[in-house]
Amino acid sequence: MNEKELWTRIKSKIERGGAWLSWALALITAAGLFVLTEVCNYNTKLAQMSGKNILMNGAILFFVLLTVYVMTDRWWVSIGFCGILFTLLGIINIYSMLFRSTPISARDLFNARSAMNVLGSYDIAWNKRVGFAVCAGVGFCLLAFISFLAERKRKFTWKRWAVRLVCGAAAIGAFFWWGCLSPHAIKPANLSTLRYEEGYQVYGFMQVSVEIFQKAAYKVAKPAGYTWEQVAELEKRLAGQKRGQESDEGPDCLWKNGAKELNGQTPDIILIINESWYDLTLVADLTTDVEVMPYIHNMENTLQGYIVGPMISGGTNLSEYEALTGNSLQLMQGITPFNSLNMEGAMSMVSCLKEQGYETAVMHPETRSTYNRIIAYPAMGFDSYYFIDDFEEWDYWEQRTEYVTDASCFRNMLKVYDAMEDGPRFFYNLTTQNHGDYVHNNFQKSTVHVQEDLGEEWLGYRANEYLSCVNLTDQAFKELTEELAKRERPVLVCMLGDHGPAFLEDVAHRELAQEEMNMRLHSTPYVIWANYDLGETELPKFMGLPYVPSVLLKLSGAELTPYYQYMAEEMLPQVPVLTAYAQYGDKDGEFYVYGEESPYEELLNAYFYMEYNTLTGKGGQAEGLFHLEER
Repeated sequence: MNEKELWTRIKSKIERGGAWLSWALALITAAGLFVLTEVCNYNTKLAQMSGKNILMNGAILFFVLLTVYVMTDRWWVSIGFCGILFTLLGIINIYSMLFRSTPISARDLFNARSAMNVLGSYDIAWNKRVGFAVCAGVGFCLLAFISFLAERKRKFTWKRWAVRLVCGAAAIGAFFWWGCLSPHAIKPANLSTLRYEEGYQVYGFMQVSVEIFQKAAYKVAKPAGYTWEQVAELEKRLAGQKRGQESDEGPDCLWKNGAKELNGQTPDIILIINESWYDLTLVADLTTDVEVMPYIHNMENTLQGYIVGPMISGGTNLSEYEALTGNSLQLMQGITPFNSLNMEGAMSMVSCLKEQGYETAVMHPETRSTYNRIIAYPAMGFDSYYFIDDFEEWDYWEQRTEYVTDASCFRNMLKVYDAMEDGPRFFYNLTTQNHGDYVHNNFQKSTVHVQEDLGEEWLGYRANEYLSCVNLTDQAFKELTEELAKRERPVLVCMLGDHGPAFLEDVAHRELAQEEMNMRLHSTPYVIWANYDLGETELPKFMGLPYVPSVLLKLSGAELTPYYQYMAEEMLPQVPVLTAYAQYGDKDGEFYVYGEESPYEELLNAYFYMEYNTLTGKGGQAEGLFHLEER
């Protein structure tokens, strides 16, 4: 038998398989896509995944295939399209996990431009997983070709297509509703708020991704039990309280003899969110040949601790949204705020200070298009905004020419700050110096070196370059505070990190309880300093990022809206660890799960009701909670 006869016989057998063969190939494709997505997502627990979760992930992928099929009436189109699509997504996810330790999600669809702006700073190299994904993609194309041969003699009719479309749509809708979206769905709830190891690795990439897409579609989730009447009652109670009132009564009081006014002047406020600023000793027992932050750790007249943010690594825009507004992303899973929310006139620390006569400015030494900041910043009410092309004098450290040093960023900030009007000033500065990846400099250029063996040579090089960057941050903050100490104007400065470096979980080896480790992975340092006496105020060692506006307003002696006053005086003393993931922590170090019974259920419900109201205005807008009285 020659090759032509053999090929003719194979085609004949495939054609006789017809529709049944195509359905079988679709099932094989769904199984292959499941393996592909998990391998590309670095799932090290795939062999331990339960049968139920394996079937649910496979079923989701099959119904995605079915969706394309009912629209095109051809399995070969569905297999080919989905095979190529998931192969490309898988390769992207491989690099997402390498660079950010975070899988791709719905929010990344809105951040493609932002991702491209930083992609050049990473070392994109071929690895075995990419090779596996490419081979899988070729395999899916082969399955699509076999399906094409099985279907090529089947004629298309509008009647048959319409019947399959209706029946298929009903089956797809029923599956996704009962399997994933209904209150009693087969898929467990709140998977997207779990850590990567708890969510993606246990329940699978597709189950978590479906939930993220679902939450992204709704933008703001309605808190259980929310009614306009409850918000109106809160407005009546809280708006009647004296704003900014100091109290030293009660065992939970944090605000003791805080500075309120200095010779009739209200202090200026400078908020610095420092890119990837993290203290690795939180999660790893590391020593270095040079102290990493000698100045900050030995400063006087400061409040220091750790801020619990929404992400372990990546997601800067999420952190700055929580820090500027006080709104927790617990209600907004899966979105990127500046891309998804209307920031025009939104309630924030900016709006609160502008109502008190503050001039406001923001600086970010990056392109203005990243995360839609050129739209979001003026919409929030910043009077002036500065990006990388607004200044000519920027400095860089050695070969890290993608990211401006903190020192030059602070120097340019002071130029703008000193030129502002004589009234009170609020300046927000988002830095870039410590952004990953950490393979830019020759390894001999690192000034800080980890003394322990981290197991992988590449990890040691990255850790050394990263810690050298953090050391530069320490020096830059020293220069900034020494310069501000010379000013006659009182000024309050807060610097905090947005998230940890991408390799953070690779070095997190301390023996800690799961809840404690999760909190620490989400926690970055904060330091609050002033060129005047801060008094005897005490703040929690670990504090949720949404508390930043209320804390800074309180420390500066500015007026607080009822919303911020509720956070500072009622919530913070009792539930300091307010998070955007599954658990929150109280003052005694106990952890609780959102939505379950706890001693703080009523306290948190009130906060989330107010947040939902300011974001949506459902039932009516409680303006008295989010704005100051007429002055």
